[in-house]
Amino acid sequence: MLRLVNMIVPSFNVYSATIDSCPVDGPTDTTDYIHSVQSSASSIFTTTSSNSINLFSLQASLPLFRTYTNQFTSPITSLVPHSTDPSIFFASEQCGNVKVFDSRAPQNSAQLIVSSSSEDGEIHSMDVGYSGTLVATGGNYAVSFFDIRNGGGSGGSGGSGGNINKATRIGYYEESHTDIITQTRFHPTKDNVVATGGEDCLVCIFDVTRSTEEEAVQSILNVEHPVRRINFFGPSYEGLFSLSGSETMSLWHPESAQRIADHTSIRETFQVDYLIDAEWSDNQLSLLSGTFSGDVKVNTVSADSVTLAATMANGHSAVCRDFVKRDGCYFTGGEDGKLCVWSTEEGGGKYSKADVGVGVSGKKKRDKKKGGKGAAGFSPY
Repeated sequence: MLRLVNMIVPSFNVYSATIDSCPVDGPTDTTDYIHSVQSSASSIFTTTSSNSINLFSLQASLPLFRTYTNQFTSPITSLVPHSTDPSIFFASEQCGNVKVFDSRAPQNSAQLIVSSSSEDGEIHSMDVGYSGTLVATGGNYAVSFFDIRNGGGSGGSGGSGGNINKATRIGYYEESHTDIITQTRFHPTKDNVVATGGEDCLVCIFDVTRSTEEEAVQSILNVEHPVRRINFFGPSYEGLFSLSGSETMSLWHPESAQRIADHTSIRETFQVDYLIDAEWSDNQLSLLSGTFSGDVKVNTVSADSVTLAATMANGHSAVCRDFVKRDGCYFTGGEDGKLCVWSTEEGGGKYSKADVGVGVSGKKKRDKKKGGKGAAGFSPY
């Protein structure tokens, strides 16, 4: 069972945001949309339509720890927590900048490590690999790589992540994609593997240890639709999923470039308007989809089928943009400005707020109706 256990609207009062300030009927002209939700070992991050970043501490009731404003002049395109230092995170903006933040610093400032003048074009996606030392960016058609261990800048972030300098561009791939690169992903366990997806309907898999782009290309997958989301999944992350702008989902075995499954009728089958994202956790691939009115459905995906596991109702009142799963909870953010927390635990878990209690059926939690159960995990091939 999933129940709504907490709801926060930081755009209305960043110091004491509660459910009492929520816009019940949907977003207003002053609502700050939540565009993305990410997590580290200690924080939940949200990026917003006003180009700000909110940090919530992973503690009881999920207190707002810090808000970063006036750091970006264009839309934030990616936020990536450091893989080993939970205090450090990276963010890219469309105009071509990448900045690094340290939440331990006394001031809400950031260090510029990639500037718009250091490469041609914009940044539409970004990821960080090799234990926080290699930045990969996806531009209008090229993938660029920056080594932040080298460069002329002074180190601005300390701690276990080490000093981070102005990055040096060490290479780029410009022949594999022909349009905007919407997704850039390092493999979770193989730092040398990077996957990119673009508006040209292609997902490219690269081995960044190879000296030339021609040698680096391991696989090119024709998704047949503009790519909106990609990521790796499976017990050893041997599979890759792709969500398209046409609201379809396909599963791939990237090493052999074989399509495992093509789920093209999810919207019609489950009466949803859009697909949000998917995530591999608890030995299963979970897909979240939503309606324009704000309801979110959790589906378990296999090569053979997509099954409904639960419905999150009466939380969001507009489109849900993103989610992340941590500690048995789903954290969802949307265009209504709300960060909602949904728990699988009886009683709501440690992030619960006493005056919030809407379950999967849309009833008050005293009703205690149970939602559906997810299917077992699967091997991607």
